[in-house]
Amino acid sequence: MSVIPFPSSASPAFPACETVGRPSEATAPRASLPALWLRRWRGRKVLAALSPDQIRDADLDPYAVRLEATKPFWRA
Repeated sequence: MSVIPFPSSASPAFPACETVGRPSEATAPRASLPALWLRRWRGRKVLAALSPDQIRDADLDPYAVRLEATKPFWRA
């Protein structure tokens, strides 16, 4: 039986998922700031709508979810 090596995350052929097609928050130009804020607002709205069962199923800390969901959209 042969073993197929899995590429490491540092491999340039496989960039990290969050960097594909989306500038990082630190390097985002000012023109995309409203888009960044909208993504944060939508994501936090989804977090706030999660039921306790969904939070538990996703193995998330309820306190951390509540803390992130109550942050204003302009805070990272």
